[in-house]
Amino acid sequence: MLYGVREAEPVGLLAGGAKCRWVYLPAYPPCFTPSGQAFSKIKTSLRRTAARTRETLEEAIAAALATITATDAAGWFTA
Repeated sequence: MLYGVREAEPVGLLAGGAKCRWVYLPAYPPCFTPSGQAFSKIKTSLRRTAARTRETLEEAIAAALATITATDAAGWFTA
């Protein structure tokens, strides 16, 4: 049986019984995670480009990835 986030207690009990440590992660919205912020910047760049062919999309993805700087990444982890 699959358990959703709010139904994770049985899974935690199973993990504890197997001598595993169960760690609940905080419920941060995706916009506050480093990967969420990176994808947001990439999607914004891709929307602005409005590529309509595979070739232009590949170029747009490369350009979007190039817009992410080390400063961006550091800020996303410290924000």
